[in-house]
Amino acid sequence: MAVKVENISKRYKKGKLALDNISFNVDDGEVFGLLGPNGAGKSTTMKIMTTILKPTDGRILVNEEDLQSNPQRIRSKFGYIAQDNSLDEQLTGRENILLQSRLYHLKQSEDRTDEILNLIDLGEDIDIPVSKYSGGMKKRLEIGCALISRPEILFLDEPTLGLDIEARMDIWNYIRMLNKSYNVTVIVTTHYLEEADVICDKIAIIDSGKIVAIGSPNVLKKKVGKEKIEITFESLDDKDKADSFLKDAGYVENKQIIDNTMVLIVDDAESRMFEIYDILRGKGIRMTGLTNKKVSLDDVYLYYTGQRFEIQK
Repeated sequence: MAVKVENISKRYKKGKLALDNISFNVDDGEVFGLLGPNGAGKSTTMKIMTTILKPTDGRILVNEEDLQSNPQRIRSKFGYIAQDNSLDEQLTGRENILLQSRLYHLKQSEDRTDEILNLIDLGEDIDIPVSKYSGGMKKRLEIGCALISRPEILFLDEPTLGLDIEARMDIWNYIRMLNKSYNVTVIVTTHYLEEADVICDKIAIIDSGKIVAIGSPNVLKKKVGKEKIEITFESLDDKDKADSFLKDAGYVENKQIIDNTMVLIVDDAESRMFEIYDILRGKGIRMTGLTNKKVSLDDVYLYYTGQRFEIQK
């Protein structure tokens, strides 16, 4: 086990309780996500895990060693990327990597500059000032700088905040590649549901300073419910006919009807969708829409907190 968080609480001087007795484990080689809206306590948790803040109560074990027993030595195992840009934008990408290498006092035999330059793959742009980089390029370079010391655990605080969807997807792929190719344990905070779903092996949903759910995205979604098939009919008459044909279908566990739309709760919605389409079309029932509505992390968040995630952003 890489990291064990035990009963951590954080109360600030003015009395605000930012974290309320949270506990979770992060396994070696895992991409672990802290998912929650702004102000939920994600960044506070990460700052405590990286020794930037001290907890009010509780402890953190890193490879079975108490983080507070020797924070400087244990911190040497970490790479950390904060939300705010930490690069020197007057320097080139190459110069930023070289600077990090010098700051870590790496011997020539330990110098990973060439390896990191190949890894971040910025091409000729590596030799232009960082001020001319896109947001995605800057984030790749920041992650490269964090890897210069060969960290066992890489902490990423909102790594794609403010990036467009193309740059975000590029960073997602980059994080997964680092995790698999270099066996780096990654701990990431995010308030993007799709990001947590795509890159994380396990997530902890944090709301108002408390962990409300923990597990792999797929396991959490399965706990919440079955998949759905949503059918929109051309008329109410078509909807009524479909209802009579489907009422005895054994694979339909439940259904909801709103106006001329029917939502069916089923197992294996993807394959059942085509079966239902063939049945209804064979009966001359006219449909204007047929979609597979899979359970999402938004549904998971709603289930555990009683609120839609986007309301909290």
